[in-house]
Amino acid sequence: MITIPMIWQRIRLTPKKLLVLVLFVLVSLAVVCCWQAKSHKEALEVEKVIATFEGHKYQKDFVGAIRMLTLPQNQEEKGWLDHLLGNDPVDTNNGNLSPRFLNKTNYHLLVGYDIEKVTKKGNLFYAHIKELRILNVADEGTSPEYETKTQDLTFELLNNGGNYEISRYYHTNPTSIANLKYEGFVAF
Repeated sequence: MITIPMIWQRIRLTPKKLLVLVLFVLVSLAVVCCWQAKSHKEALEVEKVIATFEGHKYQKDFVGAIRMLTLPQNQEEKGWLDHLLGNDPVDTNNGNLSPRFLNKTNYHLLVGYDIEKVTKKGNLFYAHIKELRILNVADEGTSPEYETKTQDLTFELLNNGGNYEISRYYHTNPTSIANLKYEGFVAF
């Protein structure tokens, strides 16, 4: 059996080796502390972006919220963006195109949110949140009938030199994985 004194005897710790060991430990601790401080600062920046996004939704400025996402990368994403903004040829709102969020059918109002955790993989941040949403499920022309649900959502944010951009916003357990970029805007 090897004991601590036996290890110390084998190392033959000289004052110079002890100094190198102490310096190594101190530098390691400094690097860890510096990394944690940077991670904490990055998490705060991510939280600010999400607060701005959720603030747009709370104020019913859905166009402002959608504009916080990165530009569409392909035709499918452009099609979804046009649909959400009301720029597609669907006849809605008595012939006047308008953002789908301003129309009642299948879209929600935000009541509140809570950021559960922020994680990082490379240059991509994942923010896991809970949103409390309200949806009027009544037929047009009848008294409102509201449903509330808490939704688990994920934001993916890119760090472009300190500028954090939302690349995707989706339910943590989406109903479809065809295109997650705007999936979080679906009501329930």
